[in-house]
Amino acid sequence: MTKKLWLGTLVMALAFGMTLIGCANEDRALNGNWFDGAAEYRFRNGNWEVWYEGNPEARGTYIARDGEITMTITHLHDEGTWLDRDGLRAFYAAETGMGEELEGWMAEMIDAMLDGMFEPQTGTYEISGDTLILTLEGEVTTLTRG
Repeated sequence: MTKKLWLGTLVMALAFGMTLIGCANEDRALNGNWFDGAAEYRFRNGNWEVWYEGNPEARGTYIARDGEITMTITHLHDEGTWLDRDGLRAFYAAETGMGEELEGWMAEMIDAMLDGMFEPQTGTYEISGDTLILTLEGEVTTLTRG
């Protein structure tokens, strides 16, 4: 009986600890849909999407705490399909007519472009009532909760 009690206590402590760690990097106040006219940002527990004029554009992950945010694109949307970095590279390779054999200067150029697109962006955010001010790479976006 003592072993079961000890094991149950350990499991509960681990679950509580994992919950705290999981929440440490996200500000739940960001959760929801935020609009700036044509664009809609959807934040959900460390995941985000951006839609433009009702169409999906990009999605990824974020870490937000104490007014600082880091957003990383994981997928871009193109013609009904979500493409990750490798999928987008294959798409560009096919567009060049090189297929899977993308190499040389063309490969370097596409890889550099993709590296920039999928590189984490760090900035700040501030929530005041139903207004979110998001500043990434020096660009300020003011959004309203919807």
